Amino acid sequence: MKKVIIGHRGVGKTELLKRHSNYFSNVTHADLDLEIEKASGKSIATIFAKHGEEYFRKLEIETFNELASQYQNYVISLGAGFDLNQLNAQDEVLFVSRITDQMGRIFIDRPRLDKTFDPLEEFQQRFIKRQPLYQNRSDTVYFMPEGIESENELEKIIITKNYHISEAIYTLANSEISQLELLKKNYGCIELRSDLISMDSIHDIVKTDTKFNWLVSVRTNELPPTGVRLDFDIQIKNISTHFFENNKNIISCHESNIGNALDLVKNYKDVHIKLSPRVENFEDLLIGHNWQQAAPQSRSFLPRSETGKWVWFRQLSKYWQNLNFVRNRTNLADQPSQYQWLCLPVERPNHFAAVLGSPVSFSRSPEIHQNYFNEKKSFFTAIELTEAEFLNYFSWLTDIGLKYVAVTSPLKKLAFKLSTKSSDYAKKFASANTLICKGTEIYSENTDWLGFQKMIQDSNGNNKMPVAVWGGGGTLQMMKSVLPKAHFFSSRENTADTFNLAPELVIWAAPRTSLTKYPPETWQPKLVLDLNYLENSMGLEYAQKKSCSYLSGLSMFKTQALYQQKYWSTP
Repeated sequence: MKKVIIGHRGVGKTELLKRHSNYFSNVTHADLDLEIEKASGKSIATIFAKHGEEYFRKLEIETFNELASQYQNYVISLGAGFDLNQLNAQDEVLFVSRITDQMGRIFIDRPRLDKTFDPLEEFQQRFIKRQPLYQNRSDTVYFMPEGIESENELEKIIITKNYHISEAIYTLANSEISQLELLKKNYGCIELRSDLISMDSIHDIVKTDTKFNWLVSVRTNELPPTGVRLDFDIQIKNISTHFFENNKNIISCHESNIGNALDLVKNYKDVHIKLSPRVENFEDLLIGHNWQQAAPQSRSFLPRSETGKWVWFRQLSKYWQNLNFVRNRTNLADQPSQYQWLCLPVERPNHFAAVLGSPVSFSRSPEIHQNYFNEKKSFFTAIELTEAEFLNYFSWLTDIGLKYVAVTSPLKKLAFKLSTKSSDYAKKFASANTLICKGTEIYSENTDWLGFQKMIQDSNGNNKMPVAVWGGGGTLQMMKSVLPKAHFFSSRENTADTFNLAPELVIWAAPRTSLTKYPPETWQPKLVLDLNYLENSMGLEYAQKKSCSYLSGLSMFKTQALYQQKYWSTP
């Protein structure tokens, strides 16, 4: 094995390398940055500060070549800026990708690379440049879930390529043709699309294994191979009359507007119809879902969005329609990753669980609750919805099986109002972060205060030091109960300078929005406690600006999640 791990800055390559070393314990594993520090006797930050980035990049290549020549088998994790042209031809390249890569990350403990940009812009500029390089050079993409911290069986079977997905289709990219035999072991059906692979190549691929379950999707006006299942885009003209003799063949419609799409497909019969419009709201989602449910054996509904809003819906679709897809190199945001697909039970569960809020793509809840719901023969997902959508469509979500709910911003106050039976703490704070739906009853609890209490303890904070809370939203009353002597300020007004306060501790409880402002320049805190655990949090950026200590909301999140599971376990 000669493998390198690549990915954007802060994606988690070093931690994955540690887990990978347990999945392949007989292979040498090395972190290139750590090897550079060992060899030079200097930290990466010191090398950047004293010698600059160009010098460091040369050192990277030299150290990599030494490692590659020293070991017969190796796995090496590379820094985000490593020149991929310097890799050896025989190196297998694993690209580690997380959905939050595009959101950007801010670092306190890493050297700045370009101070002409603010920290978030600096990351995003490099993301735009590096993403296509990673995609083009990698042999395999691992869509790693948010919040994975320890080795687990699901990750192991993905990394070792020891899995088989038969209920969802994988779309082959042209660059993956050389890996086709391995992919055939991992997937029961592979799509060959004529806009991604030449039709000549598709003919050749099908000839090599006529018995495999190919799906040939015709997106150009060319003749497809015979004897395989075909998918014709509705815009393709001159469809063979033989096509309609096989009711397993597919007519696809990718018209953006769902009303227009339904009008285009209404006259098609005796073939399977795949409807994949652009859907940005729940109203259109229900229109498509109801259309599919009217004839579930001959219709499939695959909504698309800009942000990947419908991954959860695509997961559930496993249980009620015939055509489903897993994420591939086309990187369609709404397709579930291999990890998100493999966590689904084989049989449709009676109930499922989800975190609700906006945004939720960063949420670690699906990962931290995965084992808990696996034991219940269910699964946990993430559903993004606004306050209006929460009010209008929550009952529909419960109708299709949602029972256990984690609630995040901005829905906690609404969740309390919507509940029919509330705990004492939910009532005290008029806010709920945990729900159980049983029939017509909605039970609510607030475990945030337990997590916040743990966070304060971890920080060694006390009521004697001046404390300022910046923002709050649905957690405001909870924080006031834990820190009654703290000073509380709106994150949108920045009028705090009139209070002549010099806080040593700032508790950041505000989201990153265009309306959120930073505290007064006169504040010089020693510590920022951030209720967020996002890697692009404004609280993290504020701590960086003030050169002070920082503690994320991760300990708060883990504690409150543990108590959520206890609540969900109550009879």
